[in-house]
Amino acid sequence: MSMEYPIVGVIAPSGAVPKADLEKNMDVMRRWGATVLVHPQVHQNWRFYAGDDETRALAFMDFAFESEIDVLWAARGGSGAVRILTHLDRLTKQYGKPPKKTLYGFSDITLLQEYVRVKWGWKTVHAPMPGTIRFEQMTAQESRELQAVLRGDELELEYALSPVFVPKKAKKKYEGKLLGGNLCMMESVLGTPYAFKLAGSILFVEEVSEALYRIDRMNSHFELSGAFDRVQAIVLGTFSECEDKPPAGLRPALPKELTIREMFAELGAKLGVPVFEGLKVGHGNGTRTLPLGVIAELKVGGAKSVLRVEL
Repeated sequence: MSMEYPIVGVIAPSGAVPKADLEKNMDVMRRWGATVLVHPQVHQNWRFYAGDDETRALAFMDFAFESEIDVLWAARGGSGAVRILTHLDRLTKQYGKPPKKTLYGFSDITLLQEYVRVKWGWKTVHAPMPGTIRFEQMTAQESRELQAVLRGDELELEYALSPVFVPKKAKKKYEGKLLGGNLCMMESVLGTPYAFKLAGSILFVEEVSEALYRIDRMNSHFELSGAFDRVQAIVLGTFSECEDKPPAGLRPALPKELTIREMFAELGAKLGVPVFEGLKVGHGNGTRTLPLGVIAELKVGGAKSVLRVEL
């Protein structure tokens, strides 16, 4: 077990960052023993974002090429990552691929994590971000887990799951790359050069602040596009603040948890793949750490199934 932390570089490639939250959580990371460098760009504001597109892309590349930094950690998500993808393409063509590192974050950062995984060969980790209150909401065990992953300890992460839909001919074990992230972000790049290539993967999805009918529409879009064809299984993270809120007098509100299960069971049946829930990863109370782009094993065991990731 290694007790040494990599040097962490904090950047803000998406939304503007609350300064108080960031400073408080930087202190937490430093108390762990980590050396944390914060790019000056993090404190900028432009429209909804932490600086304009060029500024955010240049800051990302700046720390990506910084030799002493091993980990890039997004301060927060929000919005804006999609706007810098073409800038990163241009800068990569101009300066070449940065050395291999690991990108931490989630939500809007989903797009950048898949970009650096595919284009630069980086590792990625779905993890709470230090510019948000969610970083403070980790339990002591979740914090220890995140620190162990950050240090690069050799460990096996285990996540208990429950079945939502299991085909009659389902296998007892599935093995493949664990890919995915925020559902809306993945949909936002369908039909573009940045679309996720998910064939053979165990697909992880989570969401926040999207009405149930929008999630249903996204599922239909993925089905019609064929983007989810040939995934091996679907694992559901948290779906926070995704309640159904119909106009008054129109119809009764649908129960969130049950409706999400029904929608993804329907999708799983159409795709012919099993669907599981219970992964405490995502927004809201989804504060566990989940490495992405790694080989994962999904054991199907009746009412109790298990997702395992070995590092």
